[in-house]
Amino acid sequence: MSLWKHPVESRANNECHIGMGEPSLLERVAMETVGRCGEDFEVDRIISIAFKKPLSTTEDTDEFGAPVDPAKRVAEHALIYAMYERERNAPAMFQGQRTLDILTDRVKSNFGGTQRMALVVLDQLDDGRLTAARVLPFLKHPDVSVSRTAAWVIGHHPEWGPDLVEHFREALAAVEPGAGSEAERERLTEQLARLAQSEAIQQLLAETAGSGAETAQVVALRAMQQSGLAATPSVWLDRVSAMLPQASEPGQLAAVDAIAQWRMPKEGHAELKAALVTVAGNKDSADTLRLKALQVASPLDAVDIALLQTLVTWTQADPELGLRREAVQVLGLAKLQPAQQASLLPLLGELGPLELPLLLPAFRDGEVALGSQLVERLADAPGVKGIRVDQL
Repeated sequence: MSLWKHPVESRANNECHIGMGEPSLLERVAMETVGRCGEDFEVDRIISIAFKKPLSTTEDTDEFGAPVDPAKRVAEHALIYAMYERERNAPAMFQGQRTLDILTDRVKSNFGGTQRMALVVLDQLDDGRLTAARVLPFLKHPDVSVSRTAAWVIGHHPEWGPDLVEHFREALAAVEPGAGSEAERERLTEQLARLAQSEAIQQLLAETAGSGAETAQVVALRAMQQSGLAATPSVWLDRVSAMLPQASEPGQLAAVDAIAQWRMPKEGHAELKAALVTVAGNKDSADTLRLKALQVASPLDAVDIALLQTLVTWTQADPELGLRREAVQVLGLAKLQPAQQASLLPLLGELGPLELPLLLPAFRDGEVALGSQLVERLADAPGVKGIRVDQL
């Protein structure tokens, strides 16, 4: 490594070790030394190595665009470090122009290695040359490693908020339905989810979920679902509460899936729970959607007669439909009136050992007479063997 202080000698010693097949320790050290030398000659060699990288896939890269393979990750880091050192140590000769050329002229290249590395280098230099306008086009790059790297760079530049909103507003407006554009929708969803820490993006997602076209609405809701925020923005809770009852079935399903992943405030959100119950009460909707809405809304503070009857019907459905166990669970968590509790007693003789324990909480705080009937029916219930002693 001391050769970097003597560029003439180091050129001959290191050039022969770069780009010779699979990355090795010697090649990585050589690349780092080349970067430290600060001579323009070696830059072409570094770039040519990066361009040997084929298109990456979602399986090849992590969420930030880096290789998942440890050896490739270390080798790429050496390349990035060489480019970084080359840029940092020779500003008079290089001045980032080669890196900028890579970014601007080779966006449509079939090889994404150089673009990803150039993005990382410019981001780490942090000298103002990397702007939102320069990075945003890379979000649509065909190489997953490049698009994810661009999203990672954008994610720690909150000052780019206005530019991001305009870009993604246009992207959401242009999103199309159909299987042909599914990959583009998934990529847009992933990018929005990663940027959801931004208040500007949070507001855009809320607006789109509340009033966007169905396809854009679903993309926004899925981004909300995948965001993984520690606290759910109040604007999401309010907008989704308002849109949920009027949305199309695909929009309602996406909203319910999103709500299921959100961290709810300690005090809950009464309007959102009411909207979920409204969705569940629509007899024209699919049973799976209705039941999922009730699961997310649970525990229910009250159950009307029609909804109670619907839940009881689902407990008697064919197990292969996937409704029975979930319906029993919703009933078990709900707060029921004494007459409603009594109406569930016949179910005790119909449920198996996997379902009966889930229904027992529905009889909590019941009257003495109800308790006596409960014990009597449990004695002959086929599912009683699934009940633990501490549940009685």
